[in-house]
Amino acid sequence: MRNIFSLLLRWIILWVFNAACFLVSNWLLPGLTILPDQELSIIISAMSVSLIFTLLNLLVRPFLLLLTIPLTGLTAGLFSLLINAFTILLVAYFTDLFVIDSYWTGFVASFLFALTNIIFSTLIPIDDDLLYFDFVGERIKKQTRIQDDGKKGIIVLEIDGLSYTRMQKAVSKRIMPFVSELLDSGKYQIDEFDCGIPSQTSSSQAGIMFGNNHNICAFRWYDKKLKKVISSGNFQDANLIEKRILEEKPGGLLQGGVSINNLMSGNAAAAILTVSSIFPRNNEELITRNIDIYLFSMNPYLLTKSILHALFEAAVEILQYLWAKVRNKRPRLNRLRRFYPLVRGATAVLLRDISTALIINDVYRGRPAIYATFYGHDEIAHHSGPDSLEAMHTLNGIDRSIKKIWHAAEKDAGREYELLILSDHGQSFGTTFKQRYGYPLSTFIRQLAYECAVEKAVTLVTGIENSADNDASIRAALMALRSVSAQNPGSIREQTISRIEKALDKNERRELIEELESQESDIWVLASGNLVNVYFSFLNHKVSLAEIEAHYPNLVQRLIEHPGIGLVVVQKDGEPIAIGKEGSRNLITGVISGKDPFLPYGNPELRQEQISYLAQFPSGGDMILFSTVYADGTVASFEELIGSHGGMGGEQTSAFIFHPVTIKIPDHISNSNQIYDILLNCRNQLSEKDIRAQQQASAAEIKAGWSFSRLLAGIRHTSRWTPLLRDIVLFQGDSYRKIGNDPIFNGPALLISLISLSSNLVVWLLMTDIPLENRILAGLITWSVNLFMLIGSAYASTLILQKEDLFGKMIRGFLFCGILDILWFGALFPGFRSFWFIPILLIRLIATATAAAGIADIQGKKRLIVIPVVLFLFILTSLIFFILLESVAAIFQLDSLHQMNILFRMFLERP
Repeated sequence: MRNIFSLLLRWIILWVFNAACFLVSNWLLPGLTILPDQELSIIISAMSVSLIFTLLNLLVRPFLLLLTIPLTGLTAGLFSLLINAFTILLVAYFTDLFVIDSYWTGFVASFLFALTNIIFSTLIPIDDDLLYFDFVGERIKKQTRIQDDGKKGIIVLEIDGLSYTRMQKAVSKRIMPFVSELLDSGKYQIDEFDCGIPSQTSSSQAGIMFGNNHNICAFRWYDKKLKKVISSGNFQDANLIEKRILEEKPGGLLQGGVSINNLMSGNAAAAILTVSSIFPRNNEELITRNIDIYLFSMNPYLLTKSILHALFEAAVEILQYLWAKVRNKRPRLNRLRRFYPLVRGATAVLLRDISTALIINDVYRGRPAIYATFYGHDEIAHHSGPDSLEAMHTLNGIDRSIKKIWHAAEKDAGREYELLILSDHGQSFGTTFKQRYGYPLSTFIRQLAYECAVEKAVTLVTGIENSADNDASIRAALMALRSVSAQNPGSIREQTISRIEKALDKNERRELIEELESQESDIWVLASGNLVNVYFSFLNHKVSLAEIEAHYPNLVQRLIEHPGIGLVVVQKDGEPIAIGKEGSRNLITGVISGKDPFLPYGNPELRQEQISYLAQFPSGGDMILFSTVYADGTVASFEELIGSHGGMGGEQTSAFIFHPVTIKIPDHISNSNQIYDILLNCRNQLSEKDIRAQQQASAAEIKAGWSFSRLLAGIRHTSRWTPLLRDIVLFQGDSYRKIGNDPIFNGPALLISLISLSSNLVVWLLMTDIPLENRILAGLITWSVNLFMLIGSAYASTLILQKEDLFGKMIRGFLFCGILDILWFGALFPGFRSFWFIPILLIRLIATATAAAGIADIQGKKRLIVIPVVLFLFILTSLIFFILLESVAAIFQLDSLHQMNILFRMFLERP
């Protein structure tokens, strides 16, 4: 039933949209003309022509598209415009109301149709993607749905690199309008936490998903035993990191769930686009991944749209960079080198859209835990700055994805879900070390090593100062899309994927690192934002300060004297010590000598705790360097990125978690490890749900729900209740359950009741052949009868069902049914007045029965019993109303019943 009404509504919307497109084309194109009939206006003619066109689209166009799939694929879907043009020509063949002079005019008209649809879709909140996901969701639930165990699930969405302050800015300025609405509902809140050091994705995700990020020293580090660089972005290395974590602490947040587009998998049962689990563990997982990618690519519109939008994003990046050059914006990177615009488009759009589709698939499938990452903000913030318009605008697209995921979770998903949004770390801003001083850090260390060495010889220093921390996730997505695009090797889609891969190869290749490893460098310098791990690889153990001085006297002092280096951490007498320009601090005892070196980096006690933890990692650097925090609050990244993270200083350690108010976040969080316990407890608590206990409101809450301020607040949140009106038109019981369970809908329910009153009054006022006072009286009586029937049915349903606290929910839900009173306007059409009572009463019956079943949560065959019960209640309440009305008339000597009979007879007999 739901699918039938969904398709019907979609078809009606397309009918109206197409009519608007024909009117626009008639106005703009001389060769296309709509001919109004003598008795029909131009609008009616356009509706008639649109009806034929919409029917042809429904019956003919799918077969044409099927026959031309190769051409459509080769042209990235653009060939469909030619089919639109052909369909427009067919319309002229079937009706005399429409004339078109040539195929070329039809082709131009097809472009106008596309443009007009985009404009109307923007003005009217109808999301084609949501309708598509509804359709796919029904198939998933029937074919691959996981058995519902009666427990709630969690959806954790990570926004990479977004600090708490910037999240608050995005919410307050409505850059993320949907998240703002969720916060305004009072059911969610945002809290800040410190992610710890290193402040980068692999460490933070390991902490969040496993509660263990020990010995993850940075995005990459040097393993002296293996004599190789361990990189979080390398598929094999990431897998080794995760295996080591599981050996130390079995478990994981995502057991039985799914990991989508992450570095770590959280020990999920299924992992897609996840770096640590890029290679499937068995054939079953391989098949599952292929199905999910196929479902996304099944609709060429979705994948083609994402790729075209990614290319558009790349073009926008080029224009924004050129504008930054014209304005001489500083600091500034060369954002055209290494094909960065394509990388931006892939990260901010393609990865986001694919991840969103995969998340929604698993929501419908009913996975108990879902964790996914959106990398777009982090990637753009690296190159444009975390506060830039470019980076903040990306959050708007992420917000739309969150809305689609929420929609899927609310629309009869595989289970009930709780939504959490968090970040793994923030970002700090500043001109890079190389831009400030004219050379990279590795060059400076090479020079110092030569000058300080006991034996004057060239010291081979190898520096890796480009993390490319999001490249691995893009590669994972491209690997998945390869199988889809390989079927059309010459297509725009496949060419775009190839060019993005070449751009990534320019950024970093494993072959290059292996070549560097073969050189057996004396000193390795590995940067991660404004943090650097320095290894003296000619010694196989962690080197102490005394050993460094023995080989390179005065090296540490020369380093700390550099204006761009603010802190050096080394081992002294078996304990880590932090050395600043004017003092030092023992990281074990906390003893400070001179000025505390942690003062520029925030809370000194917190930083001591975090750096002490980092300094004791077995694979950590022999020296750990942090850049200076300058007077303006900026830092100097040792990578060529003006937005950076990995170390400390600025907002790079500031993360946030968006969560239900029922979940309590501790005030002191110094490491993402602590988030693991919070989410795990959340998942366990949700698994022990008691839905009725959560839904029942106290007497005070019920009273507050009808206060003027709450009524007004509910009306203002139009984005929450207006979409439910569509569901009501489609007779969906789930929408009534949402309305019944949330007192915030009291205001909208009363507003709809006033709309119902207005509809009744306006319809009667338009009956000019009836005296004015009788029209007003009839409108009031009609509305009163309707309202009395709704309230009486709600009360009777509450008594029959014998459920506590059901009356208020029934009233709220039944008042929403009043929106259907706009159907009374159909009675104004000549010749249909008597007939119109039948569909109105039938629709009212179905709507009320659906509302009662949805609010009372009646399932299965019992729902069929509701319809005759509601019918009986309708008849009963109507009779009671007329009896009461006649009694009042007798008391006050008013022949009201006779007057009503006259009015309704005039209404029905009017031609």
